[in-house]
Amino acid sequence: MGFGMSEKSLVVPSLVGFGLVMFLSLGSMAEPLPLESTPLELGVGARLVGPSISLVYRGGVELTSTDKRFGGLSGLIVSRDRQEVLAVSDRGWWVSGQLRHDTKGNLVALEKANIYRMQASPANDDSRTFSLDAEALVRSGENSFVVAFEQQHRLWEYPGLFSPPIPIDMPEKITDLPRNSGIESLVRLQNGKLLAIAEGGIREKEFLAFLFTKSGVVEFSYPYDDYFRPSDAALYSDGKVLVLERGYNNDVGVAARLMLLRLEKAGDSISMSTTLAVELRNPIPMDNFEGMAFLQEESSQAILYILSDDNYSPSQRTLLVMFELELSD
Repeated sequence: MGFGMSEKSLVVPSLVGFGLVMFLSLGSMAEPLPLESTPLELGVGARLVGPSISLVYRGGVELTSTDKRFGGLSGLIVSRDRQEVLAVSDRGWWVSGQLRHDTKGNLVALEKANIYRMQASPANDDSRTFSLDAEALVRSGENSFVVAFEQQHRLWEYPGLFSPPIPIDMPEKITDLPRNSGIESLVRLQNGKLLAIAEGGIREKEFLAFLFTKSGVVEFSYPYDDYFRPSDAALYSDGKVLVLERGYNNDVGVAARLMLLRLEKAGDSISMSTTLAVELRNPIPMDNFEGMAFLQEESSQAILYILSDDNYSPSQRTLLVMFELELSD
């Protein structure tokens, strides 16, 4: 039974890597997207060292298009063979493409892009018009996905990219979040449960996070320091979650960092703690980073892709950057 279906177990089944067949099967429903992929002016090998993680820059590109539908990308899925990507936009579009790497495995381009409209009405409900401000994305099966939407806060499962979505039951603490402070981060944990982190809440110094379990939804507090806000998450290792946080204000400007999140069970209760893993800073080009995909390869090479949301603004950019992740000494 899929995530969010009639049994409403709220547990995501085992993930299966999507492959080229998924995109080829879209046929004529997918529209080619004219996309220019410009390498960033930074040499491969730049290194960022943090308290627990080091990032080695492995290439990056700025993405532009003459198609006005392109932009506002949030959430990111990269196939296990590192050949395909899928993202969602603030205006309700799926965007897919194929990654190109050089002979050393460094990212050099995103090619053969497609764009297609997300279905706006759930199955058996054509009576409402829903906001399609998609902010987070995670796989729930071989070709199915869970998407978090803002404005009208909710999680929907898409059994296929062109299938009507299936609503997932939401606690009022999610539906009542401030309009522009909804779920920004989704991650499937090793036990199949889904962790959702908002960039808002009811307390000044804490955001809300939610763990979806078979017996219900467990609420947590996620720390907030008045600047950095969680924008995506990925399962890391040893029960840890890697959380991407971005920050912006007129005085400091734009910044980003990676945090390590741990969920710890004590008796019947579960607590959450975070520690700084590494800060993203010069010489890495910075922008509004909102999407992240982490892949641990069989060779033990850990690869991280990070995507920025340009908010459909001419003053911001859509950047896709690749890092090799290492443990700091």
